[in-house]
Parts: sequence; C-alpha cells; structure tokens
Amino acid sequence: MAISGYHNRHLLLHLFIISLMVHYGFTNGVHLWQFVTACFASFWLILRPTNIYIPLLAVFTTLADYLSTYPELSNHAVIQLFICLGIVFLLIYEGVLKKKYYFSNDSKTTFFRSVVFLIYFFSGFHKLNWGFIDSDQSCVHSLNFYVIRFLGLDSETTPLILTRSLQLATFFLELIVPIGLLFRRTCKLSVLFLFGFHAYLFAAGFAHFASVSVFMLAGCLLNYTESQTARNIQPRLKVYTIISFFAAVISFTFCNVKGNYFDDSGNLSRSFFISCSIYFTAFIYASNLFLKVQNPLRLNFRSLLSLKIFLPVFIIFLWGMEPYYGLSNRANMSMYSNMITMAGRDNHLLISTRCTKLIPFEEDYLQVLDVSSNFISKIGSNYKYYYYPLITFRYNASVWLKNIKDPVSVRIFYRGKEFIIPNLATSDFSRSRWYDRYFYYRPTPVRGYGVCVW
Repeated sequence: MAISGYHNRHLLLHLFIISLMVHYGFTNGVHLWQFVTACFASFWLILRPTNIYIPLLAVFTTLADYLSTYPELSNHAVIQLFICLGIVFLLIYEGVLKKKYYFSNDSKTTFFRSVVFLIYFFSGFHKLNWGFIDSDQSCVHSLNFYVIRFLGLDSETTPLILTRSLQLATFFLELIVPIGLLFRRTCKLSVLFLFGFHAYLFAAGFAHFASVSVFMLAGCLLNYTESQTARNIQPRLKVYTIISFFAAVISFTFCNVKGNYFDDSGNLSRSFFISCSIYFTAFIYASNLFLKVQNPLRLNFRSLLSLKIFLPVFIIFLWGMEPYYGLSNRANMSMYSNMITMAGRDNHLLISTRCTKLIPFEEDYLQVLDVSSNFISKIGSNYKYYYYPLITFRYNASVWLKNIKDPVSVRIFYRGKEFIIPNLATSDFSRSRWYDRYFYYRPTPVRGYGVCVW
C-alpha cells in the first residue's frame, strides 16, 4: 500500500541506511553498537517510512565514527562520509536555520548523475598507468583473484589474453560506461552495466561497495518530477532490507567477530561466502526494482553553474584529483590502480605529477633498511622494497609503537644519510604532528612500474 507523504528523499535515505548496515556487517573491526544502530534504523524505516529521527541517529553515529578515523577509510566509506555530511548540512540549513535549500527536479538529477559519473570515472582514470597495463604486476590479478583461482590459474599462469581482456573490461566499465549516465537515452543502459559490474565484484567479496552502488545508481534513475515511483517501490524495500539484514548478521557474527573472512589458503571463508551470496540475492532484487523505473530525466547542464550544485560536484572532483596535486593517493577511488604519484617516479599515461604537484610531502621520503623483529608485523616483511613518505611513516610509527612494549631499533636512509636508531619511540621519526594523519600516502616501490597495493 502506497504511503502518502512518502517522497524520493525518504526512499534514498532508506537505501543509504541499508548501505550503512551492510557496511558495518561486512567490515572488520567495527563495534556492535554501530551495527545494531544501523540495523534498527533500517527496520524503523519499514515501520515508519517517513519518520527520519532514528535514521538520523544512525547518520550521526556513522559520521562520528568516520571522522574519528578519516582518511583511513575504504573508498565506499568515504562516499558514505560525504553523504552523511550532506545530510547534516541539509538538516542544519533547513531544520535549524529554517531556510529552504531548493533543488529543481532537473538539478537533483544533474547533481546525482554528475557525482556518480565522477566517482566511477576516477576509479578508471587512476588505472591509466604503466603499472596497471603491465601483464605481470597489474592489479587486475588481485581484483579478479577469486575468478582466476576458480579457473585453476594464478597471476603467474594467467594467459595473456585473459589478462588483457580483464584490463580492457575494467577500462570500459569504469571509463566509458559512466559517460552514459550523463545522457537520458543511455542512462538506464549504463546503470545496467554498472549493476552487472558490481554483481561480478561479489566474487571478490565487495558486498559493502555494492550496497552503496544501489543507493547511487537508484538516485541516477529516479524521476524527481514525481514521487509515485518511490511510493510504489517502498513496500518492496521490506524484502531488500530483510535479506540484507540476514546477510549482514551472518557476516558480522561469523566473520567480523571471529576475523574469519578468509581461510588458510587465502580464499573466501565459507561463512563470508554464504553472507555474500545472501546479500547478492538482495542486490539483484534491488537492481531489478530500479531498472524498472521509467523515463529518467534529462540532465540540465546549465544547473551545474548554480553554486549549490557546482560546489559539491567540484568537491568530488577535487577528491578524485588528490593524487595528482599531492594531498593523498589513498581513499580517493585509487584502490587497485598500481598508480605511483611520487614526482619523478610517477607512472600515469596522461598526467605527470612533476607538473601538477602542489603539496610536496610525498617527495620527502625515507627507506627502512633494517628493523627489529618486533616491528615487522606492523610495517610488513617487504619493507626494504618501498620508499615511505616521512609524514605517513611518522604518523604510522607513532600509532604502531603504542602496542609495542620493547624498544624498536631501526636503520633508516633519509636525505642521503643513514640513521641508526636504537629506540624509534624517542626519535623524530615517530613524533607525529596533529596534521600528519590527514596526508595519506601509499609507500612507493623502489623498483618497477608499481606493484599492486590496495
């Protein structure tokens, strides 16, 4: 039965809250209260679809959680952080200041599809580098690890034609297909391809990212000139919510609490496979719901000139461009990209960071030559093969040393000099400034185009 007063914003809020529930269910190291809050809010919206107070509680708890760990978040979690910030902004602007933040219907469509286009586009654009197209070191092997393993192959025995096919498919799905979101006639076809892409990524265990994609792609398809579609879909969200809940509970109980995501061979554990499979059915159900939406609106590119549309779209653009001007090269859709951004070592096919770097912290780096055994579990056994930006090493060392009782000795090569440090905790190399954590860089391989680092 359709509910009067139910609009597209209520539908999108419900999808977003479900994505939080799936995120907390499928993410390692989260607290029980965070998961319970998201679950309760998801079911609350089944019972009280237009009452947003409990869902707002889930938004605020998620915002507090993400801000406390930013920027050390997965890419989909950063997207959720932006959404939380947007919800809080609208709540303050309209609820507290009593002002109307008016969006025309075509502005809503333009905003949603422009942002989603940028998110997918940057995930492909970052992969346009020599490392990703290298047949041996390409992250395409990691992205498709379980599929390759299922075929009885590994990165060393994968036929070149399969590697190249997967690379081309990645570029097609992340660079070409998202362009179709910008045009009315191709929007639904692009959404179909992207839903299929996320369905394929279930083989790698990316259920949490799939739940965010349901929110994003549904927002691209909705016709904001009317709310009848949202009212028709709302009763069916009960099925999506319940199946997602069972999948998240299984994952949280048997994988998160026990840390049992993978077995001894590196394959998905049975519990994680079952939970992913259950959410896969929910994902297919939701995808089918929204692909039936008729007549998505035409984009009004003029509305991008409006500050209220241009500003958030520009913020997403700046987020995606972070690796090239030097703010960060992690948690900005650059996962599994093989990208190197250190000026002079950069490997992108189109952009040279020697010309674009505005923030030079990544170029102030060190190499760890030797370290005591009690530190290897933190830094990793391959530490000799990487350059570490000082600002990132300093912050990481200050965090890691809190859990190590005995002194950590280390031998470091920095700015042409070798330093032998008997106790890292008392040296300048572990004295982190308050701002260090916000400059989030991957280590740069000493040799090669760029090995696959998440």
